[in-house]
Amino acid sequence: MKRNSVLYLSYTGLLEPLGRSQILAYLSRLSKDYNFTIISFEKADDFSDKAAVEELREECEQFGINWQPKVYHKKPRLLATLYDMWLMFYAALKLNKVHKYSLVHGRSYVASGIALVVSKILKIPFIFDMRALWVEELVAANSIKRGSLIEKVVSSLEKTLLTNSAKVVSLTEAAIPFLKNKYPELKIEKFTVIPTCVDLKRFNYTSTGTAESMRIEKVGTMGSVLNPRFRQDIFFSILSFIEKKDPAVTFKIVSKDNEQDLKSNAHLNSVLSDIDIFMSRPAEIANNIKDMSFAIVTFNPGTSTLGTSPTRIAEFLACGIPVIVSESVGDTAKIITENKVGIAIDVESNIDFEQLRVKMDELRTDSTLANRCRKVSESYFSAERGAEKYAAVYKSILFTKPK
Repeated sequence: MKRNSVLYLSYTGLLEPLGRSQILAYLSRLSKDYNFTIISFEKADDFSDKAAVEELREECEQFGINWQPKVYHKKPRLLATLYDMWLMFYAALKLNKVHKYSLVHGRSYVASGIALVVSKILKIPFIFDMRALWVEELVAANSIKRGSLIEKVVSSLEKTLLTNSAKVVSLTEAAIPFLKNKYPELKIEKFTVIPTCVDLKRFNYTSTGTAESMRIEKVGTMGSVLNPRFRQDIFFSILSFIEKKDPAVTFKIVSKDNEQDLKSNAHLNSVLSDIDIFMSRPAEIANNIKDMSFAIVTFNPGTSTLGTSPTRIAEFLACGIPVIVSESVGDTAKIITENKVGIAIDVESNIDFEQLRVKMDELRTDSTLANRCRKVSESYFSAERGAEKYAAVYKSILFTKPK
């Protein structure tokens, strides 16, 4: 039986950690059933690493994936993006002459805009893999104003992508009612929820080690703390309270953020202890976080984060580490609380730190906690599970006869 060829368009580079974990992890598993071509845009610094490029190219070839990288253009922003979109569009049509694609899969809004045009020209279906609520994120970041002409244009693009796609992939269940309310004509059955998943093989969890200790010994986070969407004031306030209650607890941040800025902000928020700060390569993440007793991931809640599924939460759970999360950020608080693998807090109200610490201690006295965290990561966030869901999406489009 002849395999279908799928064109995958991404404005995120495969050489980036996100590209490897959120694109290649899925497509490598699906490649036994489909012939993939990936057009991705790589940052100049990443693409200049010839050894890394060759290593990734060889990895793609092992799975029969045809990787067609392009160099990402940054400035001037609008013209650079339009130029990249033209390059992606031109390459897609040229490659189709050889591969004869049956489906085009667009990752996020920019790539999906091209996927839509390609699908119309080639008369093939396309998947809108939206990743997040981009319009709401732009408004929240003050990049565009609510009600402005630009916001209306981008919302019109969003509506066009949603209504013209064969299927829509959302990172969260929470985003779907919002979109349905915004665009009443949308059909719920068009949506499939696939959160950001992780390759559990990279985390080598075993039910031993300091993460299994009943006592809270080390608390921290990973990823960007200085990101405007991350409530570092809440994060450092929690650390400060823990420090005062139990000076023996140590703190850790695994991040590419500026170390001096992190330490300065910690002191400004009354954290007096020295914080261990590590800059970690993707392959080293599991080793650098596995000694944490508790992790903290406090994003700003709101409409803009309804579609957010933080990868770091999946990675902590994969290592058996419970997580303190913000309420009203995607589906994470619901997953965390229902499965008793952490604590959800309202970062926009006065937090009862005394009660929070009591809940942390109660969770740590549960000898099954670490194993439960791992099982939740396997149920919700494994790359295997994500690939199965994508396979179901592809099958529903390509192997279902139209009525």
